[in-house]
Amino acid sequence: MPNDRTNPARRRALGTTVIACALVAVALGAPTGVLTLLDDGHPATTDHQMPESLSEDRDSVAASQDGATPEAGPSDGGRWGAAPERPTSGGLRVEELRGGWRVQAGAEEAAALVVLAAHAWASGDPGRIEQGTGSGGMGRGSMAGDAVAVTLEAVERPGLSHAVVTVLVAHADDVHRLAIPIVFRDSGPALAGEPWRLPSPSTAPVTLEGAATGDEVLIAAARDALERAGIPGARMVQLEVTDGWPFIARLDGEADGHPWLRWHLDRFVVAGLPLDRAVEGP
Repeated sequence: MPNDRTNPARRRALGTTVIACALVAVALGAPTGVLTLLDDGHPATTDHQMPESLSEDRDSVAASQDGATPEAGPSDGGRWGAAPERPTSGGLRVEELRGGWRVQAGAEEAAALVVLAAHAWASGDPGRIEQGTGSGGMGRGSMAGDAVAVTLEAVERPGLSHAVVTVLVAHADDVHRLAIPIVFRDSGPALAGEPWRLPSPSTAPVTLEGAATGDEVLIAAARDALERAGIPGARMVQLEVTDGWPFIARLDGEADGHPWLRWHLDRFVVAGLPLDRAVEGP
């Protein structure tokens, strides 16, 4: 009769048990700054416990296989209905927390230097930003009093020692695109030369037009998405379909714009919000 060493099934079972115990030990012994257990109201799902939405999807598939057609239209827990309510107690959620500290002066400090350089350029003084003494503050310059808005566009850093930072400078009625070189030294990033002009972007708006849809299910889902984003759903007077991903919710008025909607899994969400806020509401 084979013993424990020659029985593959027993060896696999023993190995699985040892790995599971090791994972539990690591989780319980990990520092709280690295692994955090939060009571977030999510019940633990077992093999005998299935979320309601998944269960309904399974029933719909089974019905279609039997030749039955599932009933269409909005429901409280179906594909077109509202999201199921999140439980208020029980269960644990595991989240990993990584350090958010700055290890060294890098692209962030370079971007800040470029913003200062862009302001100096817009003032009509393309000269240097002089380093102050003592506390290391910026030396006084001859910046003009005109309003200047500087927007960081990109940091292009193909290698470790050099980068080019691109900014947009709105000065008076003009918009300029500047590229400013940066060199990275042991003491931190530094401006490596004068900015050079690049073609400016177009600020002329382009209106996206779509085709109106009368689908009542889509319209109801769009109104629900607007409500979750804090926009009264009754304000939508028309839902438009475009050639791309956006659906356009035309509101009763031009002052607030017309929100774009995107389809996420089983519902609309208003584009521009983090997914948790767009789905759960403000």
